[in-house]
Amino acid sequence: MDLQGSDIVYDTFLRPMVMQYEPNIEQRLLHLRARSGQLLTFYIQNFADKGTAFFMDVLRSVVSDEPAASVSEVTRQVV
Repeated sequence: MDLQGSDIVYDTFLRPMVMQYEPNIEQRLLHLRARSGQLLTFYIQNFADKGTAFFMDVLRSVVSDEPAASVSEVTRQVV
């Protein structure tokens, strides 16, 4: 299989374009990596807060003298 044509296309068109924009690409990847870490932290914290609130609501419901809420009512309150 002859791949010289793909080498010519890469060397002629793609490589110069990648080299021209490489610093910008690297900077954007670093920014994306930092931002994704921030988003992950936000979602984990949000999930933990919602889970704690849900657990406390269930615990209050178990301890209280009121009749238990149905699963759909509890789910609706959490969302």
